[in-house]
Amino acid sequence: MQLLVISPSKVFWRGVHNALRGLKHSITECETGAAGLKKLRNGQFETVLLDAGLHDMTGLDFLEQYGILVDDAQRCPLLYFSAQATLDEVLQAVESGIDDFIVLPFDNEVLRKKLDRQVKRVNEEKVRRRAEQPEAPYTPTFVPQPQVIQLDEFIAELEKLEARVPAALPPAPEPDEDEVAARRMRYTRRTTIGV
Repeated sequence: MQLLVISPSKVFWRGVHNALRGLKHSITECETGAAGLKKLRNGQFETVLLDAGLHDMTGLDFLEQYGILVDDAQRCPLLYFSAQATLDEVLQAVESGIDDFIVLPFDNEVLRKKLDRQVKRVNEEKVRRRAEQPEAPYTPTFVPQPQVIQLDEFIAELEKLEARVPAALPPAPEPDEDEVAARRMRYTRRTTIGV
């Protein structure tokens, strides 16, 4: 799974790496909300891990800009991390489209379980989208029919070719009867003697 971690804290990055060690996740980090939005615009990520304590904008500001940046079909799951979130902030984040909330400092097992849930959800969504896509209408491919040539046309074409051949080739010389007899004699002698 392609993960994007947006946090100014290198401790947060290390915590995510430690929690997901040994699992098949590719992790990309960025320090600011603006850098995260740029990476989301240019890359394909399956889940975003957002630290609400960004320096250049609040977590809610990021969510608002992310909602403007992508439509619902392109939106990827978002896990929202905060150490000091109020109930009002969490509710606003949920309304803005987060998929889960994790209190900082987080427990490794909690992060793994929530990511597993997101992996299942992403996979189910992919299957659902494939099932919803209309099948392409059947269009038969053109199969050329064998060319039927009438016998009269074939003979006419053959006669045209024969008319051109004698002019192109010199006439074959007539074989000398003495030479033919000598060759037969040599052949007969070889086969009977075994030479």
